[in-house]
Amino acid sequence: MSQVAKIFVATIAKGSDVKLAANWIMSDIAAYMKNEKLTINEMKLIPQELAELIASIKGGIISGKIGKEFNKHFNILEIWYEQEKLNEWGESICV
Repeated sequence: MSQVAKIFVATIAKGSDVKLAANWIMSDIAAYMKNEKLTINEMKLIPQELAELIASIKGGIISGKIGKEFNKHFNILEIWYEQEKLNEWGESICV
């Protein structure tokens, strides 16, 4: 199984919408890799983070347009993921 397929399967296993995950991996992520001349391994793409980003778009938390900024700034997944963790941390302190 290719690394791309492994990431897809792992993203789905984390609860991601199958169609959205396929679209993201085969279009946005593939375009980013091509533009930046990176392999999937060099991207350090974490399926959990991708699944959460897709869920946020599907749930209306962020827009698809914001999600697509991924192409320009790959670390949006890291920034978004860290913000979510900070929000969870802040909520647990405020309780």
